[in-house]
Amino acid sequence: MPDKHLVIAGTGTQFEEYKAIATDNVEFAGFLNRENLATVTHKAKAVIVPSQWYETFGMIIAEAYAEHTPVIVGDIGNIASLVDEGITGIKFKYDSSESLRDAVEEFENLDSAKMGEEAYNKYRREFAPDGNYQMLKAIYDSVKE
Repeated sequence: MPDKHLVIAGTGTQFEEYKAIATDNVEFAGFLNRENLATVTHKAKAVIVPSQWYETFGMIIAEAYAEHTPVIVGDIGNIASLVDEGITGIKFKYDSSESLRDAVEEFENLDSAKMGEEAYNKYRREFAPDGNYQMLKAIYDSVKE
């Protein structure tokens, strides 16, 4: 997808290998501290989470939502459950680069600004301290005698 600008945040064992074969439209930001990551996330049209693992919680998704940024995530494990399809983001088949490409193309036809606002609303309801406290309190209230 040479017409798309992709910023890859983070590092890993294959960082240099991927950097060497990447095309000019791919930018490798490397490790970013929390503040710099929030800045990049806030400027992004979407955050892509191509995880191949059964994550216990997709913190990057909550962080993207806090920045009014929708997500494009693989449909695996808990990260998929954090996304309201077509509302806060979209999902793709986690082990398929073709499915990811199709999801990016589909995303381009959606109202990303509206999705970003819905993502932020979900963050406030479910992940921000106040909303999270209310959810936890409701759980405790439901089990007390």
